[in-house]
Amino acid sequence: MKTSKREFAIIKPQDDGTHKVEFITMFKDPTEATMIAHNTWGNEAYVKETTYIDVYSPCIYKPDEDKFYNLVTHKEYGEDGQVTKEETKEEEAAIIPTEKELLDKLTAQNAALISTLSNMIGGAK
Repeated sequence: MKTSKREFAIIKPQDDGTHKVEFITMFKDPTEATMIAHNTWGNEAYVKETTYIDVYSPCIYKPDEDKFYNLVTHKEYGEDGQVTKEETKEEEAAIIPTEKELLDKLTAQNAALISTLSNMIGGAK
């Protein structure tokens, strides 16, 4: 039987209190992901599923908010092409809708459009 894999972030708490995402990869389940995390990054490392979260490296996890933040570096360049300003900001990772959520949304939109069109042309509802 084929099992589908899910995406997990391996997270390690840092001395400064941040929770750094060390690695993002596919595992068949959280148990396998946790085993790899502990064996590679130590027992304080833990995993969170990110299959439906738009995360990429580098990023951090904020457990008190239960949210991921991608670390995005913005650079400004001078006339000579050299970097004059560099700033890294935390941008909240977007939630990716599941296939079922997308289908439900499209079904509702379709029903609304059919009703509107039916009212416009005076057809049956």
